[in-house]
Amino acid sequence: MQESLFSKSIKAGGMTFFFDVKQAQKGKKSKYVQVSETWLQEGQPRRSTLTIFPDQLQPFAQAFQEVAEKAV
Repeated sequence: MQESLFSKSIKAGGMTFFFDVKQAQKGKKSKYVQVSETWLQEGQPRRSTLTIFPDQLQPFAQAFQEVAEKAV
């Protein structure tokens, strides 16, 4: 598992979200963002992860912002 260069977590109800900046194994200059959620399901820990690469980050952030504005 890659170590995080930066990490932020948010607890929401029974779930925890982690936002991590990680260094790619190949290419020392290449970083990526990993968003994970953890929760308990029938007493067992579960995790789901989304990886966002640098070329996808701006469109992802823009789409997330647009959706967030519609949700509030």
